[in-house]
Amino acid sequence: MSERLDSRAVEIFQPSDAAAVGWDILTRIREHPDLGMLSVPHPLTGIPGQYWDPLDLDHGDLGVALVFAAADELRPHDGWDHAALPYISRATDALASRVATHGTAVMGLFGGAACVAYALRALSRSGKRYRNAVTQVDNLMLDLIETHLAAVPGSGLGTDDYDIIGGLAGPTRLLLQIPRIEDRSAGVLSAAVDRLARWALTTDGYRTPPARITPLEREHQPDLHGGYLNLGYAHGLCGVLSVLARAAERNVGGSVVHEGAERVATTIVNAVIECEHGPELPFMQPTVPVSSGGGPGRSSRIGWCYGNIGAVLAFSDYLPVAADKANVAASLERLLNSVAQTPLSLHDDNPSLCHGVGGLLLIARHFTENGLWIGSDTALTPQDLAGRVLGMYDSDLVFGLRNLQQWPLDSPGFLTGSGGAGVALASWAEGTRLTSVEKIITGGSLC
Repeated sequence: MSERLDSRAVEIFQPSDAAAVGWDILTRIREHPDLGMLSVPHPLTGIPGQYWDPLDLDHGDLGVALVFAAADELRPHDGWDHAALPYISRATDALASRVATHGTAVMGLFGGAACVAYALRALSRSGKRYRNAVTQVDNLMLDLIETHLAAVPGSGLGTDDYDIIGGLAGPTRLLLQIPRIEDRSAGVLSAAVDRLARWALTTDGYRTPPARITPLEREHQPDLHGGYLNLGYAHGLCGVLSVLARAAERNVGGSVVHEGAERVATTIVNAVIECEHGPELPFMQPTVPVSSGGGPGRSSRIGWCYGNIGAVLAFSDYLPVAADKANVAASLERLLNSVAQTPLSLHDDNPSLCHGVGGLLLIARHFTENGLWIGSDTALTPQDLAGRVLGMYDSDLVFGLRNLQQWPLDSPGFLTGSGGAGVALASWAEGTRLTSVEKIITGGSLC
């Protein structure tokens, strides 16, 4: 087992410290005797149980495959490709089985067909491996997109119709991340981008009506019973804006894409509210306004999935193609500085990629690598953020990181667990550019 650091906050540290912790976390995952038997709290109810699913990114084989793919890219001679093989095999088999059994499957980028295609590419050693599997899964993903486009309505959408997690924006973003795509893929990509843009130009196109709210929302969130607009990156408009902006930059879809992106950007800016620590983008905008006693949740300030930092990522994608670059840049900087001004007590209980400091670390590195960083007086430097993740290290935990989601979580998960945070630490410590796996969070071209 790798050398372990003191488990309390790390004030002054070297990249070697981050490497020791990052690789320790990844090694704990690889050496665990049976990840599938772990008992973890359910993410929505908190009830402990064995929720392992081959296609899940937190408690499933697909998430472990992504974690090991990143480790393999960083240290290709340490056997991580072999460690990943049973996990990616079970995920691929599960996808094929679901299609064979049900005639369909989730197509999204986080737990669906697009995610399996992404993981296979990340493990392929720049296309040298898994060629047949990539082709088969790509074709399945394209079939699912075409079926979805033929069936989905022009408005009255649920978020899983269009979002990055499970909906149309996910595989669309993957196709935009691939430098060269074949004729069929190009045609499907164009159709998908066109639909995402036209939904934006339809009255209430992205607003979820009461009939489409989820059972859990119906049971636990009465403020959403009248319908809502999801503003987050993972499940809502920020993810759509990112995809439309990347399509516009690649000249996919024509003028309707620019119009759709502008409409989505305007909707997001108009939804920003002022809070104690500056502007904040709410997770949801209920169709029927309700009074709120507590204000936005604290994770909404720093979360990639539904917070200010996800909006910053979306607006950074939109800035190069925006007609009014000055206003977009101003909105971007206000949201970014708002995150930086949030008290550290609201940051340092969550190391995850989805909701916490790990995601901030990836996005800070993405900005730095691509010359996108603005608000240079902020404390959101990669070094600062890596130190905050190190401050959550606890060698007594199974997977090494204190992690408060809605409930304390000790898991190997990629999105909300120690796996993704371990990748973020190890990757930063190696001094390389973001791995292809990390780009599933930030976007960016895949080899």
